[in-house]
Amino acid sequence: MRTLFLFIGLLPLSAFSQSTIKHPLSIFNNLVNKTWEINSQWNNGPAFKQSTSIEFALDSQIVITRTKGFIDKDQSQMGNRNHGVRQYNTKTNTIEFYEFDIFGGKTEGHVFSEGKNVVYQYQYGDAYISEMWEYQNDSTYQLIIGEYEDSKWLKIYLKGILKQSN
Repeated sequence: MRTLFLFIGLLPLSAFSQSTIKHPLSIFNNLVNKTWEINSQWNNGPAFKQSTSIEFALDSQIVITRTKGFIDKDQSQMGNRNHGVRQYNTKTNTIEFYEFDIFGGKTEGHVFSEGKNVVYQYQYGDAYISEMWEYQNDSTYQLIIGEYEDSKWLKIYLKGILKQSN
């Protein structure tokens, strides 16, 4: 009887400790159910304009992104450009992402957080690229794309402001 009482007495503590464990995809909590827009320029001149909608799916087990941007080489036509998936891999304890674009391309890499910042890293040609959504406030992030190593930017290709539009 005493063992049963001890087990029943500790059950609420066990449930409480499990409920306080953060899910790895919680790094996206401030970004989901929102659309984020940027109108900027690459350091070498071309315009960079995108609108990205982000949502949880499959009982918050994945994050889905839908991005509108330039869909032609002349950058004169906007449309559905990318569709992405972010998923926590329990075997490697990492968040993986996959991004598919209108041109038939696929980009894949890893995502992690540095405080409230969300960082994507992936191989792009010969370069290892990082994209940081640097937290400014709940409706504003600074997007930085470049080469990032040991928490330092070695090269920056683009800097611009992402604003929540809805």
